[in-house]
Amino acid sequence: MKIDTILKEWQFVRQLSLDLLADQTEESLIEIPGPNMGALWKQFRHVGRVEEDYSEAIVNGKVEFSANHTSYSGGPDKESLRAYLLECDQKLLEAIPETGDISNFTIDWFGDSVGLDLHLVRLISHETLHHGQWIQFVKSKQSLDVVFPKSWEAWGV
Repeated sequence: MKIDTILKEWQFVRQLSLDLLADQTEESLIEIPGPNMGALWKQFRHVGRVEEDYSEAIVNGKVEFSANHTSYSGGPDKESLRAYLLECDQKLLEAIPETGDISNFTIDWFGDSVGLDLHLVRLISHETLHHGQWIQFVKSKQSLDVVFPKSWEAWGV
């Protein structure tokens, strides 16, 4: 699959995340869905932090998941979270051209060498996994009157 096609899919998936974030209230962002789960705002922060790790892996050639080198220092403010996610998207796009000829480009995934295409597909898979979590979270908190954005009809909700 071409990188441009994968990036279009990434933009689609990320836009769903941004649309859901835009529709949240302050109350819904700080709500904790259950034991051992983070508030919804922390989940949005998490997908940004993971995207930063994916971008770093493109630059460095090795995946290392860590919250130690992330740039978000804000709180449960949806405008700050949105700006952060858009900044992460920009960093990802800036990292990709630096790879040059991607036919021989690989990233060390804990001892497994994967190409840029698979690396990006895994990023999409990660975000999509969180979409499933968010569907469950929002549906379990209907008392907050949270409605899914129209774009989420793509997921049947």
